This record gives sequence, C-alpha cells and structure tokens, in this order.
Amino acid sequence: MMNPVLDQERVQHLVARQSSSKRRALLAAWSRPDRELPLVDLEVTWVRLSTLNHRTKAEQMREIETKGRPDLFSADPMGSEAQAAQLRILKSQPGFDDLKADLRERGQQEPAVATAEGVLVNGNRRSAALRSLYLDNQHAPSRYVRCLVLPADATMDELVDLETELQIARDFREDYSWVNEALLIEELFNREAQNWDRVAARMHKDVPKVRAQYEKLQQLHQLVALSDGTRHHADFDENESAFEELTRHIRTKPKAEANSVRGAYFLGTLTGVNYRDLRHLQRPDAAALVRQELESDPTIAPLLCAIRHDVPNNGGDVLDDALGDAAQEEDLSDILAFFVRSAAKR
Repeated sequence: MMNPVLDQERVQHLVARQSSSKRRALLAAWSRPDRELPLVDLEVTWVRLSTLNHRTKAEQMREIETKGRPDLFSADPMGSEAQAAQLRILKSQPGFDDLKADLRERGQQEPAVATAEGVLVNGNRRSAALRSLYLDNQHAPSRYVRCLVLPADATMDELVDLETELQIARDFREDYSWVNEALLIEELFNREAQNWDRVAARMHKDVPKVRAQYEKLQQLHQLVALSDGTRHHADFDENESAFEELTRHIRTKPKAEANSVRGAYFLGTLTGVNYRDLRHLQRPDAAALVRQELESDPTIAPLLCAIRHDVPNNGGDVLDDALGDAAQEEDLSDILAFFVRSAAKR
C-alpha cells in the first residue's frame, strides 16, 4: 500500500516514468527478496537530494548551528532552502571537481537509487555533480541521472540499512569522513538496542573497530559541547589521529589521569598541535606539564593573565563535566575554556 505521507504528485510522476521505461535492474544491497527494481532516467533538477544522508551529517550540524536554524533540514526537506543548503555542502566536499571531471569524461557508470518520490538514497554526490555540469557548465549530456526506484512502502530503517550497505560496508569512499561514519555508527548503536554485534554486522566491520569509532565520537561530542557553538563536529575531520590516540590511551586509565590527558589533548587539538607531538602528554601529569611549559614562556605568560580575566566565572561548570574536578590547582580549565569559546577557527 502506498504511503500517504509521500508527495503523491511526485510519486505519480515516477510511476509514469516507470511505465514508459519498463527497464529493471538488480540492486543486490536491497534487503528484500525481490531485488529487481525499475530503472528510469530522471531530470537531474527534478530529483531531490537526501537531507538524511549520513555522508553530510556533520556538515549539516555545522550549518544548523551557524545559521541558528534547528529545523533547516527537517521543516521542509524537499523545499528550496533545505535543498540549496544540501547542494552547497555536497559541492564543498573534497573531490567534487574531480568527480565532475570524471562524469564529463565517462558519464554516469552506476545508477543512483531513489525513493518512490524521487529522493536520492544513493548517488547524491554524483547527482549534485551532474546538476552542476548541466546548470553551471551547460553540459547537455548531464541533464538526466539514471536511477533505480525503491518501492513506495520502503521504511526508514530499510533506507538507512541500504545506505550503510552501499556507501559504508561495501563501497567505502575516502570522502565519507570519520566523523560522519562515527555518527552513523552511533545512530545504528542506538537503533540496535546498543548491541555491538548487530552494529558490526551492519557495518561489515569487527566489533572493536566500530566501537573505537563510537568512543572517538564521544570525546568529540565533549569538545564540541564545550565550545558554546563556536566549534562544530565537521571542523575536526582532520584530527582523527588525535582522537584515536586519546581514546586508546584513556580507555583503561584512572579518572584523574584520563581527565588530565583529555584536557591536554583537547587544548593541543584546538591550537593546531600535530597529534604526534601530543604523544608525550600521555602521562598522569599531562595538564600540569602543559601549564608549566606555558607559564615558563615569556611570550605566552601575558596571555595567560588575560585569559584568567576573560574566562566567565561560570566557565568551569561545563568543563567540570568533561574534565573532572576543576578546583585542582594544576588543571587546564581556564585555558581550555578560553580557546573553546574563541570564535576564530585556527
């Protein structure tokens, strides 16, 4: 039975396209027994980009925060505002120009996958690149995108599983950032009743690997929360190694040492220190060592004095939750509070 929530006008448009085409093709990753789906050519300006695409989740979170629009991608996902924002995100991702060049030279090699109302489950980047070629570069052959069409009664869980199978498990691409992969793992973990075996099976990875990604994300959640909206998950795509080493080190350490090392790593990451240079801070007195080094530098000492006056009196409240007891003499709460609340991205 057709889902009444769907945009029936768009659904009927696709039904008509399927009737005139009669082509079908196999989608091996589809979870249902009948994996042969209709194959149609759709205008690249007609299909809708998925705002639920996990490949862009961290970037969406940043867009929502910077614009102060919690409903930017959810109020009207197929509307012009959400679609324009999603297109900007896709066009700004690394490798987009290379993808356009490849599509111009070789054309579309594999079909995209769309819902019954023409929302792309797979092939969002390719469709965005084709749209750019057609509209920005007047490349006529890019006017259409070839799509497999899913049944009208496809559920949200089926769509997430399909995306996972197509884009993560069997066809992982470099442009799927570690943050977005970890966000998907977190969603699956919550959906699968926090069962790591089921999450690992969905991701086609070992339990330790998916669990490590999840644990790195929990550290990143804390750092982003400390920033009061000035830093975003997507800002830390290039810092995976730092979060990986931090997570691995503190996993079995006492709370005091974990808090000390966490504060030192957070501060180092925010100030652009290479993760290799942070390794010498994997020690119980990491915070004390950092503060000692900073206070002994005559060029930095005046900044520390300014920081003590600039940090709000309640700044330690949020830091206490992440770093532990901020009343200790030799912690980094005041310095870290200053940097995480600095709007200037380093």
